[in-house]
Amino acid sequence: ARRREIQGLAEELEGIRREIDRLRKEYSLAEEELHRASLRRAQAQKGQGAGKLQELREERRRLYRELERVRASLAAKERELGEIQGKLLSLGEVAEPEEPIQGSPGSLRLRLREIEARLADLGPVNLRAIEEYEAYLTEFQAFKERVLTLEREKREIEEFIAEVEGKKRRRFQETLEAVSAELDRIFKVLFGGGEAKLSLESPGDLSSGLRIQVRLPGKELVLLDALSGGERALVAIAFVLALSAGRPAPFYILDEADAALDRPNSERLAGLLREIARDSQVIVVSHNEELVRHADRVYGVTLRAGASRVLALELVGNGR
Repeated sequence: ARRREIQGLAEELEGIRREIDRLRKEYSLAEEELHRASLRRAQAQKGQGAGKLQELREERRRLYRELERVRASLAAKERELGEIQGKLLSLGEVAEPEEPIQGSPGSLRLRLREIEARLADLGPVNLRAIEEYEAYLTEFQAFKERVLTLEREKREIEEFIAEVEGKKRRRFQETLEAVSAELDRIFKVLFGGGEAKLSLESPGDLSSGLRIQVRLPGKELVLLDALSGGERALVAIAFVLALSAGRPAPFYILDEADAALDRPNSERLAGLLREIARDSQVIVVSHNEELVRHADRVYGVTLRAGASRVLALELVGNGR
């Protein structure tokens, strides 16, 4: 009976040894989990958000619960070990383990204290972190909505500007082509043929200047600088009249615009002015007899005895 009791105690002692081995493995796992928890805490401190902080809090609680459970198990196993060893001694048997158990209760307690110290190093979790995170998140969402609104308004403004710019370019191009066509028509009247065209100095750049090119009858296409004074005067008159063709003025005033013209060019200018006079009133200050002959009314101004005298004469038919 005594041998059976000793055998039973030996088996119970072996079971306790296996249980201690199992607890040692649990401590190793707890240490690894603690290391991972430290890494996660460091990441959370770098601002990864409330979710990480909540996970860290739960992980920390779980580790503490695990350590408490292991501590209680160790204490219970130590008591059982002491009781069995006491029984074996009382029976006169020395129960020595076949192999030394690595990780005695003392070393396990030391490991436990180390783990507790490392948990303490993690520091307290900021319980207001979630509340602060939600407040910042709300503010961020408000700013995000504002940014999206501003970006949408910016796109709408840019689209509107592009639309206006497109209309402006089309309208400018249409007007330029219309003025160029009218300039060419008037040029042909004044010069009895030839060609004139208006274009931008830098195509596509609306802010660039305008360029007038003309081709006199029987000659090459040239710029204004290549023309004589009288020819340039006629081109200038043609350009001014072409500009006003789209929106005719009620009256036109020309102040000695024919001063540099010879007789044939004066005749052509007079014919053009009579054409314009059908729809608008034309007032010309001139000393040119050719223009006077084509006028409907003539006002002459003379100076006598220091006083100006005005003579009005209404002509009936050309040549009168």
